[in-house]
Amino acid sequence: MIPGPTPKPIEVIEREGNPGKRPLPEPMLVSGRPDPQDAMLECPADLPAAGKEAWETIVPQLAEVGLLDRVDRMMLKAMCLTWARAMQAGKVINAQGHLVRGVAGLKEHPSLKTERDSLRLFSSFAEQFALTPVARTRLGMAEFQRRSLQKEFETSLGSADLTPIMDAEVVEE
Repeated sequence: MIPGPTPKPIEVIEREGNPGKRPLPEPMLVSGRPDPQDAMLECPADLPAAGKEAWETIVPQLAEVGLLDRVDRMMLKAMCLTWARAMQAGKVINAQGHLVRGVAGLKEHPSLKTERDSLRLFSSFAEQFALTPVARTRLGMAEFQRRSLQKEFETSLGSADLTPIMDAEVVEE
C-alpha cells in the first residue's frame, strides 16, 4: 500500500479545477470495455446461488454505466463470492443462533466472525466498484445535497424567531 492520501480521481480534478496545472493522465483501459453480449459479463458457473444473484444484480449495471474493463472479471467474482459467504454465514446464524456453548460457557457463534469479515471485504470491493454513495461522490458520479440541520429545520418548520424577550412578565400559577 502506498502511504499518503488517496489521489483524487481525474473526474473530480476536472470538475473542481486543477490549481497545480499539472497534466492529467488519460484514463487507461487495460483490455477494453465489454459490450453487452460479451462473455465476460456472463455469471461464472461455479458461484454459489447468492453469488450468482449478486452478479446478476451488480455486473449488468456496472457495464451499463461503463465502469467495467474486461480484466475486472476476477475481482467481480471475488466480490460476489464474499457476498455469498456472508449470506451463507447468515443462514447458519439464523438456524443455530448467535451463541454456542463452549468449554467456558456461552460464546459468539463462529459464523458471526465469518459473516462480519465477509461483509467487511464485500464493502471494500463495493467501494472499488463505486457501489456506495460515498464512492460515487468521490468519482463525481453523484452529488449530495449539501444541507445543514438548520436548513432542514427551516424547510420543515419555518424560520425560527430568535429575538430575545427582555421585558416579559413571568406568569406564575
